[in-house]
Amino acid sequence: MVLVNLPGLVRKEGRDTSEYDLIVDRTRVTPENFDYWVEVKLFVSALLEDVAASTGMQLIDVHAAFDSFSGVQRVDLYTDEMHFTDAGAREVAEAIHQAMASGVE
Repeated sequence: MVLVNLPGLVRKEGRDTSEYDLIVDRTRVTPENFDYWVEVKLFVSALLEDVAASTGMQLIDVHAAFDSFSGVQRVDLYTDEMHFTDAGAREVAEAIHQAMASGVE
């Protein structure tokens, strides 16, 4: 069994960039709930890391793989704050494939 940490659109690094305005304009994320979505993703990531560490399961961190995307490029990978466009799904699949091909670790 392998755990997969999927990325979320909202991230702390996006707050002070043009990415923030794109997210607020294109999704249900608002200035009032932006920090909530940041905290949800941080919580889920920490939970998956803890489960992997305590069980010995391997974890594929697609979330980290998405750090290379920013601004319009990043926002275009999502249909909303957590679901992927076709292009986003392809990037997720590619990140999982690369991790599996290299032995996941």
